[in-house]
Amino acid sequence: MGFFNARTKKKGNGCPEADTPQVKNPEAADVVIHIVDDARTEKAAGFLRYLKPRQGTHRQCIYLSREMHGKLSRIVRTLGVNGSTIGGYIENVLEEHLRTYGDDINALIRRESSQPL
Repeated sequence: MGFFNARTKKKGNGCPEADTPQVKNPEAADVVIHIVDDARTEKAAGFLRYLKPRQGTHRQCIYLSREMHGKLSRIVRTLGVNGSTIGGYIENVLEEHLRTYGDDINALIRRESSQPL
């Protein structure tokens, strides 16, 4: 998360020393994120797509270390929008991971399951 400036502001809490916000209407945003380097704006926008809220009522429990839960909680609480959750963040990241590496994972599964004992 090095490409995010540590200074974010909640609606109505001015931060005059911060960089210019990268949103069209900063007063309407719940959280304004200040990008440190303009060249990384696209990368930041790519990351924020993981924080979009997910729909669904059938959820399953997973276990995380306390340290990892704390890190994810801070990310979601600071950068997420209303409705963002740790579970939704994890699901969005894993969904992209499986899309990216699905063919490789399937090939490994086929190779492992076809080898005789």
